[in-house]
Amino acid sequence: MSRKNEIYKNTPLIETVFEIRFPVEPAIECNRDKLYNKIRSIYSKVLVPGTVTGKAIAFEPYRFENADGNNGIMLSIDKLAFYCKKYEGFNSFKKNHASILCF
Repeated sequence: MSRKNEIYKNTPLIETVFEIRFPVEPAIECNRDKLYNKIRSIYSKVLVPGTVTGKAIAFEPYRFENADGNNGIMLSIDKLAFYCKKYEGFNSFKKNHASILCF
């Protein structure tokens, strides 16, 4: 098996996160529903952030998770992140999340 296609069934990773940061964009706050409409069939659980004293709620990410809570997306006005709790290699991770970047 080539290293490029390697699958890690017993990976020591607890959680894998790919995060994209960008300048603050208030339009994300107003259009979060468009992302959710695209992903809701896969990431049906919505976890709304709690408030933190002294921090604007818009900077706290909403989490959209699949039914078993092993994969998800986090979105706030300055970042987008993909995560998984059962990492089986990059190809699997990319397959589960790449289509989201085209929303």
